[in-house]
Amino acid sequence: MTESPSKHKRRLHEDVFEQIAVQILDRTLPPGTALPKDAELCTRFGVSRTVIREAIQVLAAVGLVDVRHGAGTYVNETDRWDLLDQRLLYMMGSTGTVGFLIDDLLDIRRMFEVEAAALAAKRATPEDIQALETLVSRMRDPSTTSSEYLDLNLEFHAGLVQASHNRILQGLREQLRGVLAVMMNARQSQANAEMQIVSTAMHQMILDSIRERRPDRAQAVMLAHVQGAERSLQTRSSGHHDT
Repeated sequence: MTESPSKHKRRLHEDVFEQIAVQILDRTLPPGTALPKDAELCTRFGVSRTVIREAIQVLAAVGLVDVRHGAGTYVNETDRWDLLDQRLLYMMGSTGTVGFLIDDLLDIRRMFEVEAAALAAKRATPEDIQALETLVSRMRDPSTTSSEYLDLNLEFHAGLVQASHNRILQGLREQLRGVLAVMMNARQSQANAEMQIVSTAMHQMILDSIRERRPDRAQAVMLAHVQGAERSLQTRSSGHHDT
């Protein structure tokens, strides 16, 4: 079936957005830089002025650029970027430009995930616990690929937030998933079977604490889990982190 022109145009402007965004993230286009005029961008990317304008609208929406009407479009300082935007997080992870944000991401994990584990130990329903058990069982399966393991890992942490039954925390679930995904993806190529075994054991300990209704232990195990990631990221030992 032929795709509609609107779908084709959407893909075009997203492709332009991503290419410019990567140049901003890797500092090829540092803060304060003026983007080329629309006509030059049209020639560079081989697209229409409409596509360029749509791409710039997305760049502005996530805070990467400031559109100054009549004066041009300029790259913003990082403090104006929407750092919880899923597109930016995934892009930073895939392009290796997330380094400046690692300490902040670890802070978020300590603030939210440690408390979420304690709340889950108090509030998780039998269904919540069964869902987490299923994920850990699949993580332990030797036939699980690295890519599948990453998805299961993310699902476990999302399930933990769900099991906290804190509505505000649940509302932040997708943003937290993005934070975790960018950290995991940053070192996914270095993952190996031994690291997965260690990671699975930590997830099992968190699950056991929740099942046994031991919030203090759940909190302590999750804190140790996050601190393991912190040590690994800060030392870059073996280029991998415990997630």
